[in-house]
Amino acid sequence: MAHRTARWLVAGACTIALASGLVAADARLTSHTHTRDAAREALTVRASTHDRLRAANDAIGERIDTLREVNAKHEASLASTEGMLP
Repeated sequence: MAHRTARWLVAGACTIALASGLVAADARLTSHTHTRDAAREALTVRASTHDRLRAANDAIGERIDTLREVNAKHEASLASTEGMLP
């Protein structure tokens, strides 16, 4: 009878250890899933921000090109009037 009780105690201890291991593994998996989801969301936000920044950068580049053309015209106009002033 004592032998049978010991087997039940060992089986119970193993079951408890297995259950606690499964609970811990499930908690880690849930944590990793949340971390992965947060990283995926952050990546989506960064990609969207990158696209907006690229569009803004292109617009600024076009504005700079326009201003360079205007500046070149002004410099050409000034060069053509050089020497006209006393």
